[in-house]
Amino acid sequence: MKRRNFLRNSLATAFTTATIGNILASPSERGGRNLFAAPAEKPFTLLFAPHDKMFSSHAGSDFVEQIKFMHDQGFRSIEDNGMLKRSKEEQNNIGATLSIEYQTSNVIDALRRGAAIFEPHGLIMVLEPLSDTPELFMRYSDQTYELCKAVDSPSCKILFDIYHMQRNEGNLLNNIDRCWDEIAYFQIGDNPGRKEPTTGEVNYKNIFKHVHSKGYRGVWGMEHGNLKPGKEGELALIKAYRECDYA
Repeated sequence: MKRRNFLRNSLATAFTTATIGNILASPSERGGRNLFAAPAEKPFTLLFAPHDKMFSSHAGSDFVEQIKFMHDQGFRSIEDNGMLKRSKEEQNNIGATLSIEYQTSNVIDALRRGAAIFEPHGLIMVLEPLSDTPELFMRYSDQTYELCKAVDSPSCKILFDIYHMQRNEGNLLNNIDRCWDEIAYFQIGDNPGRKEPTTGEVNYKNIFKHVHSKGYRGVWGMEHGNLKPGKEGELALIKAYRECDYA
């Protein structure tokens, strides 16, 4: 399952869980463990945090299996004072077991605190999904849109960088429309190369026209380099924007 699809399907529970994520496999699918305790009907209300070996009689000595058992029983946090002594491989296995809900819930909490500071001053913080590496937490417009909806503040909005979104997902006009009410700022950069418009594959003339027609009158950040050096490159950049400018 793609991480972005998992996020979309599980975000509703992410708002009320803290650390142990939604483990996708059922007990029988995880190697047929013969558990004496049946899975809980619902998570605990409070974030009780068991530790290693607390349920080893049920789940065995493997801490990852214990975490899965904890989740089955309704726990949504763990305490691990021995994390620094664990091997890199074991830490990676633990991290892979805890789903994206862990990060998402913490991100939402932090953003809500930030928004509470900015709101009285009429300031807006913007979230920018990026394409620099697949390991980044926030990469897609729909994921960022969901985060903004969860924070539910006029001070938490999307920075829609055309360059990054073309690389990550494409379908730019439709995705702009879907995220429209949470977008506060746009940045420009053609792909490939991250240079000025007309140097890559993005039809910036259509994008500028579409966004302008929707009523956007804000700033377009020119977050890109010049294709050519010196004065020639600077004049070429100006010419490119004249060609794409919506009039």
